[in-house]
Amino acid sequence: MTLDIATLLAAIGLFLLACQIYLQRIDQRNQAVAQVFDELVTPDFRRKLHFVYSHRPEDLVLSNLSESDRETVEEVTARFDGLGFRVRKGIVPRNEARELFWDLVVRCAQQLRPHLLDQREKRGILREYKTDFDWLARECKLFQLRKLSNKSPAKDLNLDELLKLEPLPIFRNGNPKDNQQA
Repeated sequence: MTLDIATLLAAIGLFLLACQIYLQRIDQRNQAVAQVFDELVTPDFRRKLHFVYSHRPEDLVLSNLSESDRETVEEVTARFDGLGFRVRKGIVPRNEARELFWDLVVRCAQQLRPHLLDQREKRGILREYKTDFDWLARECKLFQLRKLSNKSPAKDLNLDELLKLEPLPIFRNGNPKDNQQA
């Protein structure tokens, strides 16, 4: 009888331990999402996003920008590359990241595509540049197409082809001719 009680208490203890570990993992995932959310909604970063959105994509190539504007473009790409890394490694949950940030990621990917391709060309094939940003942009674009248009595009399309499918509108300040879809 003592053995049965000891076994029962051990089983209850293991169950409670498993529940505690499960709850801690959920809390860690929620904290990771909250941290990313806090990073992407600061007024300073929102101004940097506005800068990216307010220019034509071809004007965001580093050789066309002043030093401070280069830093802005580099920070935006670095933030999304870092987010892509954290999502790809499972530090930030994939579903939550896509649901919360898909539109920011897709719009920035549309805008910054010429910049990324230019930097890859200049750095050469041995130095991959912001590949986690590309990975995240692909994930978010597929999410957009599945969720908003109920389409499931061929998974073998590359990112350039995907970004051309139902591009998100980019509204620019200034010249009305610039207020067009990217």
